[in-house]
Amino acid sequence: MVCEESLNLLALARSDNSIEVWNLSHSPYIERTFVGTCGTVEDLAWFNKRLFSGGLQGSVIEHDLCSQTAKRFHPVTSGACWCIAVEKNRKQLAAGTEDGYINIIDISDDDMVYNRLLDRQEGRILCLKWDSTGNQIVTGSVDTVRVWNVQTGHAIHRMNTGRAADNAPTIVWSLDVTKDLTIATGDSRGMLCLWDGKTGMSLTTFHSHKADILSVCFDDTQQTVYCAGIDPLIVSFEKLKMRRGETKWAQGPHRSIHDHDVRCLNFCNGKLYSAGVDSYLAMSSFPPKLLLKFPPLLQPPTVSIADDMLILLRYPAHLELWRLASCRDETPVQLLRWQPPSEYHIKCAQISKDSKWLACSTLDRFRLYSIHYVCTSMRFIVI
Repeated sequence: MVCEESLNLLALARSDNSIEVWNLSHSPYIERTFVGTCGTVEDLAWFNKRLFSGGLQGSVIEHDLCSQTAKRFHPVTSGACWCIAVEKNRKQLAAGTEDGYINIIDISDDDMVYNRLLDRQEGRILCLKWDSTGNQIVTGSVDTVRVWNVQTGHAIHRMNTGRAADNAPTIVWSLDVTKDLTIATGDSRGMLCLWDGKTGMSLTTFHSHKADILSVCFDDTQQTVYCAGIDPLIVSFEKLKMRRGETKWAQGPHRSIHDHDVRCLNFCNGKLYSAGVDSYLAMSSFPPKLLLKFPPLLQPPTVSIADDMLILLRYPAHLELWRLASCRDETPVQLLRWQPPSEYHIKCAQISKDSKWLACSTLDRFRLYSIHYVCTSMRFIVI
């Protein structure tokens, strides 16, 4: 999940690899939906009005917001692409891969052009962020957090996370960076770690969760950091000023919003957005106290009504045609259940007012059917 604050847009990827673009201007609603046909979606990034994704297919994909399809593919070196991040001032995109490479890609007006690779590291790169200047990149992997100099391509700091009592590897799942290069990381031990990116030193560590922390983010002021994960409790830590001018991080309010794993957090324009395995998108703030949860509904319209009490319902992978009850003694009857022969999801569907024609569309083709009724059953003649 990633926000574009200037446009009030939020892009959200789901487990079926579809991408929803939510408009946050007033009450959040789904503005566009990209059905999942381009492989997995492991990370998302905005560059102005352009949306990019990276996945296990080993490519960075730019998505066309008008046609709601994949616009172009750019392969990465090498293997799966686990994370991406955009630096708007430099007009560059960084992609972390399975084999430990950081790919730097230039974003032109209408293309993506390979620029360079940074030094290879051991193990996959699972998360990365640019700093505010665009001169450094922070990455997280197994047991290690690194700060990279983009110009030289070398790692200038390497911070070791340490391991748990059973000596299992510590996986850094998520990180975020402030303007003064304070780095927050969440790992598989349930530890939130704060680092000084200028010196490569550890500032403080909190054992905030009982299981893996999967997402970390700072608020707009960068004085509060939020974390959550397999332990779905969303915990916040605030930066406090002490009497002698020193600063200290202390635990703040926590929120119990989701019932299962929280996979992503994002702070945008004063609101905290969270989502996870329970499939709900939650918008919260405190203070003032606010909580709104949006269920996983399809982008409308999903219902089409015809004469003779007929109603067509659109689902991601099938259509249902029902005849509604005309009185209390009757029950609704399902007349048809149709599924496209291809693996593509249904983008839109409509039944004519006289209920004699049904039109539907997937990414591969448009279909038009003539409907013939035989008693209470029906059969299709394809036109």
